[in-house]
Amino acid sequence: MVKEYERWGYKDYRYMIGFFQLMGGAGLLIGLFYEQLILITSLCLTIMMTYGVYVRFKIGDSIKMTIPALFYTIINALILYLDRANF
Repeated sequence: MVKEYERWGYKDYRYMIGFFQLMGGAGLLIGLFYEQLILITSLCLTIMMTYGVYVRFKIGDSIKMTIPALFYTIINALILYLDRANF
């Protein structure tokens, strides 16, 4: 993963990005009990993953390498949409 972060141009930010990803995952789990938290968390993760897809396209990654980031973007956007509809 160190080489991937270097390739993406975010070598110095890998700990911070990883921290936010872990907090996002924890926020989604805790959000099962506190609905307002799931809205905020899924919005933040959707933005983060949308930027991840952008970075993949920007550096010229293949669609095969971009699919995981795109998948997580769609999943988080779907969580946001469905939870917002129930809120």
